[in-house]
Amino acid sequence: MNEDDRHYMHEHVPPNHHPPSGNLLTPQIFNGEKYCGDYESFFEAKEDHMVYTFLGLKPPPDSKARVEKCCFVKARFFAYSTSTRKAFYSSALEQRAHGFWCSPGTKMTDYVEEQTNEFEALQSIYSDCFSVISEEPTSFTIEVSSDLSHKSGEVLKVELKFTFVERYPDEPPLFEVVSRGNLSDDDVCSLKSLLNEQAEENVGMVMIFTLVSAAQEHLNELVDQIKSQKDKEVERKQLEQEEADNERFQGTPVTIENFLAWKIAFNLEYAEMRSKKYQRDDELGGKCKLTGKQLFERDRNLDTSDMQFLEEGDNVEVDESLFQDLDDLALEDDENADLNPADLDDYD
Repeated sequence: MNEDDRHYMHEHVPPNHHPPSGNLLTPQIFNGEKYCGDYESFFEAKEDHMVYTFLGLKPPPDSKARVEKCCFVKARFFAYSTSTRKAFYSSALEQRAHGFWCSPGTKMTDYVEEQTNEFEALQSIYSDCFSVISEEPTSFTIEVSSDLSHKSGEVLKVELKFTFVERYPDEPPLFEVVSRGNLSDDDVCSLKSLLNEQAEENVGMVMIFTLVSAAQEHLNELVDQIKSQKDKEVERKQLEQEEADNERFQGTPVTIENFLAWKIAFNLEYAEMRSKKYQRDDELGGKCKLTGKQLFERDRNLDTSDMQFLEEGDNVEVDESLFQDLDDLALEDDENADLNPADLDDYD
């Protein structure tokens, strides 16, 4: 330890916190009855302007350590997981490790100062999602969201509005829960009930960090529930699609009975369609002349009507004298039957 450090210790360690021997050069530094640390830790605190915090004392109003204490708290908190930060936060309350708040079981007399200290610490911890509404009474909002790294990709957000009452933390703060669009009314109600329970359990201690942490854990649980519901919905739709595909591939087995029933219905429907078509053709009149095929399609009895006409008609009389000359023609043909075409050359 050099002379500058010696003077620094004499200047900054209050006399009532010197070791019983009065010698500041002992191997350890004490804060009254409690051991604070060794020299190396003390001078690291000196470099960080956190000597008063190191000694467990509340920095004076003009101390640089008081101005920077929020940064110190933020660094300590965010170096650990949420559960560890919550435990550290509770431990700090119980042990007055940083001199920011009173220990449990001690009734607060200076509520304004304690509320101000907590307000400053919270403003530093949640700087990116902290908004001040008013200073009298102290009112602010903290935007809380579920874990952004959740594998489902779903993010739930709420805005918590806190207002310190006069006797806070001996009385719970006023708070409101405002959904950010993707939280149902039932979920908001369940979150309010949870925060009410937490507030009642923590009466007598500053509790905003505890309430915010509980809200974030609740949102993470809701995200898990939403993911589970989505997975079940996807599974249900896949099952319905598979059942529909199976029904389409299986179809209806064909039997003689259902085929005959289908054939009768088909013929009736087809006949009705043809009748309507012929009716339209008749309405057109002579605008279009039907072909023989069309006439036959309209009346399949046409192929037998001629035969029926001949069978039902009178007998036809034939005059045989009209065919006598035909016999002479036949004889002449018989006489020339043996004529050789080659003999015709002799007549040339």
